[in-house]
Amino acid sequence: MKKYFIHNGNDQLGPFSIEALKEKGITGKTMIWFEGIEKWTEAQFIPELKEIITVVPPPFEKNMPFSDTIDKMKKVADRDVVAEIENKIPNQKGKSIFRWVLVLPGLIGLICIILFSLRIIISKTSNSNSGLDSIAIIKPRGSVFYDTYDQKWQLQIEGVIMNKANVTSYKDFVISVDFLSETKTLLETKQFMIYKSVEPLEEREINTYLEGNAPNGSYSLQWKCIGSTPFIDDKKRYPPYSSNSCSLIR
Repeated sequence: MKKYFIHNGNDQLGPFSIEALKEKGITGKTMIWFEGIEKWTEAQFIPELKEIITVVPPPFEKNMPFSDTIDKMKKVADRDVVAEIENKIPNQKGKSIFRWVLVLPGLIGLICIILFSLRIIISKTSNSNSGLDSIAIIKPRGSVFYDTYDQKWQLQIEGVIMNKANVTSYKDFVISVDFLSETKTLLETKQFMIYKSVEPLEEREINTYLEGNAPNGSYSLQWKCIGSTPFIDDKKRYPPYSSNSCSLIR
């Protein structure tokens, strides 16, 4: 029987049968993984789970009239005391000012809550982005030369791929190669795949020929990694719950 695992953004839970998932009331945004898929996927994109997904309606926002706001604020303080103070105010203008005095702290509190929530969101985004630079390329270099044996122009690159992650392994690196003239003028940019892999905290030397057409002439190459794929080796049971990107170290 297929076993499913769910992820709440911090921890992974499971395994669960499909019946157990139904009891947990998963939504279309719940992250799911099971043996047979490469990465965590939202439940809405897994066909066999569509019938058990719980549909969550959007929150209902009720427009609160000004008088209702006053009543809400009065519940915070003693209703009788507030009413007594309001009745002693001789004119309507004074009553309006008094009402705003009651409402203003609530509005300030609401603004503070919104700003605090935004700060948390920005902080999480910043922390998430800082964890993306797992792969670094050290001293990337390369050249284009004519191979007299194969009678064609060859592309050769060298460098070191370093995995700075503690637990995540990466493979199938997408690289962007810049063709530079003798004056270091950018002439053309192409993308290639390097079918290598690096374990956590590993450095791997790269000295390989790229499959693809090279322009006629002798150029220098500057390359960088623009993407890679997390993978599960025999020592790991679950795929990493994170994205990845690459950085360049000259």
